[in-house]
Amino acid sequence: MRNRNTYSEVFFNEEQRFRQLWLWAIIILASTIPWIGMIFQVILGHKFGNNPGPDWLIILMWLVFGIGLPIFFYSLKLITEV
Repeated sequence: MRNRNTYSEVFFNEEQRFRQLWLWAIIILASTIPWIGMIFQVILGHKFGNNPGPDWLIILMWLVFGIGLPIFFYSLKLITEV
């Protein structure tokens, strides 16, 4: 939230979002591992990795990193006011 005084005047206002291609390539790459684990272990029923975790942990990681991380970065923005 903005804290403005009644006598202040905004000279410059800028809003930035994270839409760089290189950043989204890293985010998508990082979120593919939980998607692969979810599909491979929970949906197909095969064990994912040498020491697989329980299905609830795979689902939790999928929700946090596979879905939550991209949504979080998409919703981030930086607002600058001078």
